[in-house]
Amino acid sequence: MDTNSSPVAQVGSSKQGTMGMKKSFSQELEWVEPLGSRPGLESEAFHASSGNFFHVQPGIVLKSPVTTKDRIYLPEYYGPKGCAPEIFVLQEDNIECFDAEEKILNRLGQHPRIVRYLGPRREFPPGLLFEVAEPGSLQQYLDDHHNDMAFSLRQKFFFQAIEAVVFIHSKNVLHCDMRPDNFLVYGSDTGLELCMCDFGGSACEELELPGCACPSPGFHDPNIDHFDKTFAMDIFSLGSTLYVIMTGHWPFAPLKDEASFDFFTEEYWSQVDDRFAAGDFPEVDGLFGGEVIMGCWKHEFSTAEEVLACASKLDVKH
Repeated sequence: MDTNSSPVAQVGSSKQGTMGMKKSFSQELEWVEPLGSRPGLESEAFHASSGNFFHVQPGIVLKSPVTTKDRIYLPEYYGPKGCAPEIFVLQEDNIECFDAEEKILNRLGQHPRIVRYLGPRREFPPGLLFEVAEPGSLQQYLDDHHNDMAFSLRQKFFFQAIEAVVFIHSKNVLHCDMRPDNFLVYGSDTGLELCMCDFGGSACEELELPGCACPSPGFHDPNIDHFDKTFAMDIFSLGSTLYVIMTGHWPFAPLKDEASFDFFTEEYWSQVDDRFAAGDFPEVDGLFGGEVIMGCWKHEFSTAEEVLACASKLDVKH
C-alpha cells in the first residue's frame, strides 16, 4: 500500500513533511477538509486524547497528531451546503509521542498480539496507519458484552493479554500505560483476537525512549515511582488488566450495570491508590486466574514469562 496516497484531502499548503520534522508545521496553519465532505471517505474524524483518528479507506484508520479547532467562516473553503470546513492543526505536544510510537512499532514488527500497523503517512495530516479494529477496544467490548460474554472468551483474552506483554518485554519495550483501553479486539476467521496498542508513551532503552506515559490509577502501584520505568510496573498493570477481563470492572469499582461510575475522578484515584499502597487488593478467591492476578499485584513475578508459566497451570474450561 502506498501510505502517501491516502484520500484524505490536503487543502492550502502543498508542503509535505514527516512527524520527525517538527519545524515543517510549527509556524504555519495547515488545512484539511473534514472527512465525510468528499466522495469516497467513510466518515468524519473522531477525537482521542492523543490526537484524531480518520477513516481514510475502508478498513484503514489514520491516527494523527492533529487537534480540531473551532469552525470558522472561510469563503474560499465554504462547503456546498453552507458549512465551513473543520480546521485541523498539528498538535505539537503529541509529535514526540507519535515519533516514539513509530519507532516502537517498527521494532516490534508484525505479531499476533500487537496492533496491526500498516506504516506511516508523511503528507499532512501525518500519522500512523492501522487496520481498523472491529469490534473496538477491549474496554468497550467488556462494557458492551458484560452480561453475555462467554467465560471461554474471557479466558482467551486473559492468556492473550499475558502473551502480548511477554512479547513486548522480549523486545525490551515497556508499555507504561497498560489498561483495557490500550488493547484492541480484532475479528478473525478463528474468532476474536486481542492485540496491544498505543505505544506513544512507551519506553525502550535501545531506542533511547524514556517513556512519557504513566499507568492510570487502578493499574499503577503507588509504591513505584511514576518515573521508574521497569518490567515490574508493566506486570502490576497486567494484573489489573487481567482482573478487569475476568470481572468486567476496574479494581474497587462497581459493575457498570450496578451504578453510574466515573473512573476518572479524584475520588476513585485517591481510593484505589490508598488501598493499593497499603497492600489492600480486591478479593480474587474463586476467580479464574486469581493467583496470577494477585502475584502480579504483589510482585511475585520478575518477568512476564513467569506470569505466563504460572497461568499455563490453570484449568482452562472449553
